[in-house]
Amino acid sequence: MRTQFSLFSTIGIKLILFGIITSCTCEAEQSSDRLQIMVVIPPQQYFVERVAGDRAEVTVLLPPGANPHTYEPRPADLAVLSRADIYFQLGLPFEEAWLPRLRSAETSTRFIDMLADIDLIMDDEHNHGHHNPHVWLSARSARTITGNIARELSDIDPQYARQYQENARDFIAELDALDAEFAERLRPFNRRTLLMHHPAWVY
Repeated sequence: MRTQFSLFSTIGIKLILFGIITSCTCEAEQSSDRLQIMVVIPPQQYFVERVAGDRAEVTVLLPPGANPHTYEPRPADLAVLSRADIYFQLGLPFEEAWLPRLRSAETSTRFIDMLADIDLIMDDEHNHGHHNPHVWLSARSARTITGNIARELSDIDPQYARQYQENARDFIAELDALDAEFAERLRPFNRRTLLMHHPAWVY
């Protein structure tokens, strides 16, 4: 599957991006007031929308039902990404296969590591020494992610930096309350063994 995508050379990607960019001038003008942001999965979309409010249009890369562990982007996905102001990386294995190619193409998209400053847990379940990607399921990690989003949005759109910071502060307060509630409810089960069919709750 991955071999099929590798047939698209860097030159081919540049041609795709050039054609899309030059043919979509009107569309870009209509949406230029709002930040165009792309993420990998819906949970990221929720985080970004909570911080950005109405200042951004957030697009999810993976279509409904797609497996984030095995997904292979289509040329159309790369075209949409080329028009984004920011792409928030999640560090999934499939991203490593094509992001370097897109970085080398002529696009103004910023590629941001959403998981910066988080201690990632390596997990054999997700193959080849990659980290466990279910970071957002931890309220503590979610606070860090929210701060990362607010920082990047404030940098690229400083006119609305105060709005982003306030939105992030409000969301983090909700996460703190949720974390405290979980801790209280799970207190009776401290040091118990938890059985899961998938390692999604390791954080």
